Amino acid sequence: MARALAGGIALAVLVTLILRTGITMDERGRGLADALWRMAKFFTIWTNAAIGITAAVIARRGTAGQQVPAALVLSVAAVGLVYHILLAPEVPLTGLDLVTDHMMHTVIPLAWIGYWMAVVPKDRLRLGLAPLWLLWPLTYCAYGLIRGGIEGEYPYFFLDLGRLGAAGVAAWVGALTLAF
Repeated sequence: MARALAGGIALAVLVTLILRTGITMDERGRGLADALWRMAKFFTIWTNAAIGITAAVIARRGTAGQQVPAALVLSVAAVGLVYHILLAPEVPLTGLDLVTDHMMHTVIPLAWIGYWMAVVPKDRLRLGLAPLWLLWPLTYCAYGLIRGGIEGEYPYFFLDLGRLGAAGVAAWVGALTLAF
């Protein structure tokens, strides 16, 4: 049953990312490579893709250990919370935009957290390992800052060096790290 649930999550992620890619390609006539590059800017995409891969591994092999699923719970909880508290668009989305947005920021996060709570063993998890789980979002922050600096467009307002300055970005990243 656990493998089937993981397979269902992997499939949901795959379908959602395929739909999101199609929507992104339709925006301003983007090609596939351009759409994938645009999507790779966002932590939401990184984390949903990592969940899809991890869930597929679990569906295939029966396990992905305890550390990676736990780290992804932390990250996907942040995806959902940060989105719903700080980033949700003021203009209501419609159609497939609404569906993919809801899947990536609400359904998949809740499904993964529920799966982890109900199915994944936790006997080898230790609070002292939590700093390792922060490597994923901190690596992303470095990527977002570097990419934003090169392109002149930051993926999230709290990483915008031009608008917030180094101290402002450090304060946001520090606060979000503490929240994690």
